[in-house]
Parts: sequence; C-alpha cells; structure tokens
Amino acid sequence: MYLYKFQSLNENNLAALNAHSLYFAPLDRLNDPTENMFDLQAQHLETAINQEQRNNLEKIKQYGVLSTAIGKDLETDLLMWSHYGDGLKGYCLIFDKSVLIDHYY
Repeated sequence: MYLYKFQSLNENNLAALNAHSLYFAPLDRLNDPTENMFDLQAQHLETAINQEQRNNLEKIKQYGVLSTAIGKDLETDLLMWSHYGDGLKGYCLIFDKSVLIDHYY
C-alpha cells in the first residue's frame, strides 16, 4: 500500500524536497475538512481513551500531521491532481507504507 502526498510547485515545497524534509501541519492549520474528521478535543474522546492513547494525542498536537492519501494508483487520479496537486501543476511524493513502518515504527 502506498501513501500519496500531492504538493504545489513552489519555493517552500521545492526547498523541503531538496532537503528531504516533510511538513507536519499543526491541527489548527489543516485546510481540508476530511483531514481533521476526528475532534481530538472532544470531551467524550478524552475520557474514553487510555493513557497511551492520550499520550499519542498529545504528541500529534505537539508535532503535527502529515496529510497523505491512501488508495490505488492515485498518481493517475485527475481529481486528486486538480484538487491537491496545484491544478495539475504540482508533483506527488509516493511512499511505501510498509517501508515507513519498518523503518520508523
């Protein structure tokens, strides 16, 4: 399974690409309503999770979120390119999910 990160072609994104760096956005900077589908501040969620999950939530709030898409052959999906790939002018980074998990988890 692959993770797709569509990017606009601009100086900041190209500099990050050149530096082998990715941007993890703070939760309040997410601009797509589906990126923050789960209300991490919800009282019922805060009380319903265990301590390990609560710690993970705090890490997410501290470090941010790397928004990616998961699917099959998204590199050829015109809707994804037009919406997230700067109107077909950007680029797409493709990550092998299993490699990332093996390496970083």
